[in-house]
Amino acid sequence: MSRARADGFALVDQELELGLRSIAAPIRDSRGRTIAALNVSAHTSRSTPASLRADVLPHLQAAADQITMALAHRGHL
Repeated sequence: MSRARADGFALVDQELELGLRSIAAPIRDSRGRTIAALNVSAHTSRSTPASLRADVLPHLQAAADQITMALAHRGHL
């Protein structure tokens, strides 16, 4: 968990299930605490850890940031 906190995202490579890679970005409250996460999973035959970081992570982080801002704007955080 400390690595994910330092990196600002979490990458799981076949730790939960053989053949499954997953990357997640945090959704935060107004204090910066993680309250949820947005996740994308892919089969190992279609992705590498590097491709998830390079191709998926920027979009995932942007979407998580938009959700965070939308929740804050509506007063839910």
